[in-house]
Amino acid sequence: MPLTVKWQRFSKVSDGVYNVLAYIENPNLNAEANNLNYTFKLYDKDGVLLRERFGRTFVPANRIMAVFEPELLTGNQIPQRVEFYFTSQAIWVKQANVDTGLSVSQSVMSREETAPRLSFMLTNKTINQIKKIEAIAIVYNTAGNTIAFSRTIVDAINGKESKEVNFNWPKPFIDTQARTEIVLKLLK
Repeated sequence: MPLTVKWQRFSKVSDGVYNVLAYIENPNLNAEANNLNYTFKLYDKDGVLLRERFGRTFVPANRIMAVFEPELLTGNQIPQRVEFYFTSQAIWVKQANVDTGLSVSQSVMSREETAPRLSFMLTNKTINQIKKIEAIAIVYNTAGNTIAFSRTIVDAINGKESKEVNFNWPKPFIDTQARTEIVLKLLK
């Protein structure tokens, strides 16, 4: 089955600097796709292309995943919309085990009025060390709309270990946060 791009968003980091995120679903139970090329495009209110970013990702089987690109520079131009799409065809391969052995718990938002911080515990349920974990935090308002997102990379977590992971934003959110979501992906 084809991948579904559920939504794409951009978020202002500072004047002329924007992060972009695409939220994607792979409905295939045992099939993953490797080396998928993609592009993000930021446009202004008149439909003029401000910035384009190319990248490559992989899509694990039967997962919601997020593709994040940081720091797209637009100068003094202000984006109004973002587009995301895959520029290569998915070549599906069988994935036998879709459980990464990682779990998320104790997610807590603090400092919402000044510089919001989202903290959570990442636990490795296996006995083996897991390396290169991408964690993307998505913050939603009461209507279910995305109001903020961020990414961090956890270099490694030992077997049966728990580790606190934090996301920080420099300014308060423009809307009241109602819930958060953490999307994990093992980087290859």
